[in-house]
Amino acid sequence: MNASATVEDLLSDNLRCKANASIDAQLAAWQDFLPDSIDVKGRVKADAQVALSLKDISNGLKSLKPIQLHTKVSYRDLDVAMGDIKAKSTKGTCQIDLLKKTDLPISLKFRDCQALQVSMGDSLAADLQALNLNLLLSDVLADDSHIKADAALDLGKAVMEMAGINAQTQGLALAAKADLSGEDYSVMKVDANLSNQALFADLGEHQLKTGAINLHAIINQES
Repeated sequence: MNASATVEDLLSDNLRCKANASIDAQLAAWQDFLPDSIDVKGRVKADAQVALSLKDISNGLKSLKPIQLHTKVSYRDLDVAMGDIKAKSTKGTCQIDLLKKTDLPISLKFRDCQALQVSMGDSLAADLQALNLNLLLSDVLADDSHIKADAALDLGKAVMEMAGINAQTQGLALAAKADLSGEDYSVMKVDANLSNQALFADLGEHQLKTGAINLHAIINQES
């Protein structure tokens, strides 16, 4: 691990810190620092840059605007187990950024996530291939009662088994915008576009098979 930091205005109320860090490590080496219920394996390479002022933290951080953040994590042969939840993936990249001058400053990206397998006991098993995800969120520190999101998902192939249903899909693409507010986010506005190249589902006594599908859905729910 390599890390460096610089401090500006050390003796003033506007003390500001900038830090850079990079990691190249085997996750198994961190096992002793994790709860016994979590088991991780794999290799990660990570780079992070963060900048913030002491004044913003000491006064109670009420917005993400004062923080500058860029984090990129690449992994290989990832294997995570948390109780009944298990996940494996051969490789992928996750990037987290705080963007400026936008209503959706939290940027989360998953890139080139290959051969991702996820299971939850006997209730769910999924095998996802060529996963790419872009997710933008509003500033949840400034207002966690009103959340906006913009998501785009591309999936090369998926095989899923849940509650006796087996399903396979190819070329799945989802683009959605959501606006949630009210108690328990009971006020909901969602605009979504879904498309895929092929779908097959085995429902026991029934089977469903389709070619290309394009769906557009709008949800407006008032409390």
